[in-house]
Amino acid sequence: MTYGIEAVVPADIKVTSLRRDHCPDSPELNEEMLRDRLDLIEEKRDQALVRIQNDQDAAARYYNSNVKPRRFKVDDLVLRKIFDDKDPGGKLRPPWNGPFRITEVVRDSVYKLYDYVKKVHEPRPWNAANLKRYY
Repeated sequence: MTYGIEAVVPADIKVTSLRRDHCPDSPELNEEMLRDRLDLIEEKRDQALVRIQNDQDAAARYYNSNVKPRRFKVDDLVLRKIFDDKDPGGKLRPPWNGPFRITEVVRDSVYKLYDYVKKVHEPRPWNAANLKRYY
């Protein structure tokens, strides 16, 4: 025997849902309204994705407007950033090592170096972000 009483989650008593607010007596109308809401979910997701993409594009434009590219030519002298912690001196050591001569442009902003101190070619190419001009 059913009495037409619907089980209610205790949270719904104080914070009501759309389903309970509009039509507590008509379950068919409630189901129709919920289906309409579900149809709008995809549209809302698409709008959110477009907003996220616009925000990312704006952030990239701002970052790229402030970047100053470093371009070098063959035979330019440069200093190379030191990354390894094996160098003695700890935090008091200089952050740059060199001078090095650029021997080859591998591609845009990537260079092969020749070490003047050790008189050898560096085994790997270096990105321009880790080089600075030596005067």
